[in-house]
Amino acid sequence: MRNVKLLWGIIGCLLLLLTVLGWDYAGMIGSRKIATVGSVTLTEADWTRELKNKYGKLVLDRMIDREVIEGQAKKNGISVSEEELEREVNQLQDRFPNQKEFLEGMMSGETESAQQEMKDEIRYYLLLEKLATMDIHISEEEMFRYYEQNREKYNQPTLVRISTIYINTEVEAKQTMEELDKGADFGTLAKERSTDIYSAASGGDLGWVSLQSGDIEQAIIDQAMKMKEGQISSPVALEKGYAVIKLMKRKEAVVRSFADAKDDIRRELAIAQVGSFDKVLEQLRKNADIKFFQRN
Repeated sequence: MRNVKLLWGIIGCLLLLLTVLGWDYAGMIGSRKIATVGSVTLTEADWTRELKNKYGKLVLDRMIDREVIEGQAKKNGISVSEEELEREVNQLQDRFPNQKEFLEGMMSGETESAQQEMKDEIRYYLLLEKLATMDIHISEEEMFRYYEQNREKYNQPTLVRISTIYINTEVEAKQTMEELDKGADFGTLAKERSTDIYSAASGGDLGWVSLQSGDIEQAIIDQAMKMKEGQISSPVALEKGYAVIKLMKRKEAVVRSFADAKDDIRRELAIAQVGSFDKVLEQLRKNADIKFFQRN
């Protein structure tokens, strides 16, 4: 998926400009002063001209792509249900330790408009995916063979999303707990204090970890098994130093049957055959009735 956050930031800046592209913008409000630098005055016309020159084609292409996809999907009777949309949102959200970081990573905050923009972007991507794969046939035998060869993907053990602050001494561990008890942010303390530079950079997030995993010290796994979502542990003694753990999320073990996993398998195999979605979109644009009446 493209850089959603950057793209929607540009679109937001250009929203007013795109509304009036065909009008005498300077004659209306373009001469309004927005800043001065010494004796030099910068106007809205200067500002929007710069935005249009740098990002105008990108935004216009994006608008055209959306109309092409929407029109072709409607022509082929293709749509995205709310259930499909929510499932995709949830899968993307699983990549982040919490909803706040998910929204900030995907968009530009937790506002209702930002969340709607994110959903619109995901819906657009799903429509493009369905158009790209609608003529691809995957046989039942091929899907079942893939399921048999990749059973571990569909037999999920209990997973936990852990954030951890690794600390050298018991004194530092107690001090960390005191600050957390007073309301300090766990992720911020992890960045400032954790001795593990890799997880510290992401606020202590270790990602999804299997409770059967041997990649993390057993003491951490044993502690995580007892915890509830959102709970912070007391300092856990390790072979070297201590750890303070926060259990962000928990997924119970799941065993998916072939019938339950079949739609996901079909989707995965079909996408693998498509190759480049950009080439699919390029072909759809060629087949669409697009006319340009103004050039930069």
